[in-house]
Amino acid sequence: MTTFSEHTYAASVDDQPLRARGGSIGFDVARAPHVEGRLEIAIPDAELLELLDPRIAQRVLIEVAAQFSNAPDQSRTFDLSLRSRTVSQDNATVELMLASDEALLGDYAPLQDDLGALPHQRSLRAVINYVLGKVLGASLEASPPHDEDVRVLLPATNLSPNSGFRTNTAGWIGSGGALTRVAGGPEGSPFYVRAAVGGNAGGVFNQGGETAGVTAVTVVGGQRYRATLWVRASVAATVSLNIEWVNASSGFIAATIGPAVNLVANVWTRVELTATAPANAVRAGTYCYRTAGSWPAGATFDAAAHRFSASPVDDADTLFEWFDGDKPDTDLYGFAWTGTASQSTSSRIVLISRSPDLLRWQAGRSALDFLRPIVQSFGYRLVCDELRRWTLRDEHYEAGGSLSVLQGVNIISASDTLDRASEETFDAAVTVYTWKDADGNEQREVESFALTDPPKQVRRFERTDTPYPGPGFSAYAVRRAQGRGRTLTVTSVADWRSQAEQIVIARVEGAPTLAGSIQALEYDLDRDEMTLTTRTVDLPEGAIALLPGTINALPGTINSL
Repeated sequence: MTTFSEHTYAASVDDQPLRARGGSIGFDVARAPHVEGRLEIAIPDAELLELLDPRIAQRVLIEVAAQFSNAPDQSRTFDLSLRSRTVSQDNATVELMLASDEALLGDYAPLQDDLGALPHQRSLRAVINYVLGKVLGASLEASPPHDEDVRVLLPATNLSPNSGFRTNTAGWIGSGGALTRVAGGPEGSPFYVRAAVGGNAGGVFNQGGETAGVTAVTVVGGQRYRATLWVRASVAATVSLNIEWVNASSGFIAATIGPAVNLVANVWTRVELTATAPANAVRAGTYCYRTAGSWPAGATFDAAAHRFSASPVDDADTLFEWFDGDKPDTDLYGFAWTGTASQSTSSRIVLISRSPDLLRWQAGRSALDFLRPIVQSFGYRLVCDELRRWTLRDEHYEAGGSLSVLQGVNIISASDTLDRASEETFDAAVTVYTWKDADGNEQREVESFALTDPPKQVRRFERTDTPYPGPGFSAYAVRRAQGRGRTLTVTSVADWRSQAEQIVIARVEGAPTLAGSIQALEYDLDRDEMTLTTRTVDLPEGAIALLPGTINALPGTINSL
């Protein structure tokens, strides 16, 4: 039985039709941009030709419709940015080079260091969305929902000795008298203190500046400090966090008044301020009081999780999270007292290397080059498809559907290549990062990963002008290299449902049945064909992947197959 198909192509710019003559559209999982295209059109009139200017961020829409004698109709749309235009007077044609929106990320770079990603460092998705929003007004699709903690890792010291009230309220007083210690609190604090404040205008006061001793908060004149405190009131009120600076004779020097903060009744709120210590300051006390008026009768005021730390200009520690020496260690940080618990300063120790420059988007560095090492260090790829949809994909990502290609059925031509020497085949990797930090100093970090010891093949990656994102990229590269070395390239009639990273089952002469995923896919608009390149593995006869239907539709249990 003879089968046939008919493919039609319509192209336009700014809703103005273009006379398409041919071209190609390709996808490649190892490339950014993920989608690239070439479109040949007849030379349009002068007005339309003027619109085809890549310097004005123009877009080209390609719409495909296909009819098959033995299958349902298909259609697909490609919305791509115009990258270049070449006019051939000899052929009366214009060649347009197109790409998905990763190319636009590669175009944009800040004119000065951009620290806007730092406040989003709890979430990789938030960092990506900050950049996508700033450059393109775009954001990630909700699925896949992958996310990671991308905090820059910095050692720090909390100068407030009894900041978590673990055993008592030493060094703290309330404006209405004694404080009550209560279990629980925000940001992981073990206890909070409660002050009865009815009838007065005060709140809570840390006596770090009062006298030298175990509860003193010691400072250095001329240094910049940041103080934070979590507070909660039983009624709505306006408060501010303030610092009292004290000299070596315990004499009051001055007070720095923080911004007014409106509290909602019974809701924890973090208050803070940053200030430079006067030249003769040696200690500091922190207090949070009402900005005006008095508390109503019976009102209470709670405080927890006090932090007082040095804070240089452009400090990357934008989250400024509370800690003390007894805070439980995490995968990223360890915590310790410098002396007696709750009577000394506490230290936060970095447990893994991750450069504080990671989220400093350097002037002149493209948005794509800024995001790529961060994303890859966690084993992900940032991909924009032909409809401008952004996704964060891991090594297990699969596009929907599947494709079968069979010799003598739907294959026009095929080649099967095995290559041990391919650069894509390795079981160990070494990655070298070099960059200049915020002070202009040269930095270098090396990370490595191997599946076996000793490895068979090692690949080296150089990442210049790239702050170290922490370990992860070498492992990511090695995992992606597994299963490579056997490449199947197949040409068939264009199936417009095909996607990169789609499952494919192939039967070709001279090879076992192969299963894998589409790594590269190119549609030929001149011949109505597609060529796909797959990374495959051999399948034994009777493998589950060769059975009809999906695994969920099979009878019995997996052990009975």
